[in-house]
Amino acid sequence: MSRKKTGEWEMFMEIWKERKHVCANCGKKLGNKPQPIFFSHILTKGRTPELRLNKDNIELLCAEHHMEWETGDLETKRNFTWSKTKKQIVREHNYLLYCKLFGDD
Repeated sequence: MSRKKTGEWEMFMEIWKERKHVCANCGKKLGNKPQPIFFSHILTKGRTPELRLNKDNIELLCAEHHMEWETGDLETKRNFTWSKTKKQIVREHNYLLYCKLFGDD
C-alpha cells in the first residue's frame, strides 16, 4: 500500500537545498543525506495544521534535539536556540505557549 502524498517531503527537500545541513539548536552537522527525523515542525501538525507546509514552521534538528523538542517540558524548550523567525511563528500562532516560554511582552 503506497502512502498518500501530502507535499511535506517535497517541501523538506526544498528546505534541504536552501539551508545548511546543521542542527539549528546545537550546530551538529547532519550529513549530506536528508532524513525525516531532521525536519521538525516548530508548532505541531495536529494543533496547527495550517502551518504543516509552511517552511518557516520547520527547523533542521539533529535526532536528539528533535526528540527533545517533541517531548521536552517548557524548561527544555526555553533552553533551545530561538531564532527571530521561530519566536515569531510561536507568538503569532500559539500566544499562550509564547507567554509560557517568554512571558507576556
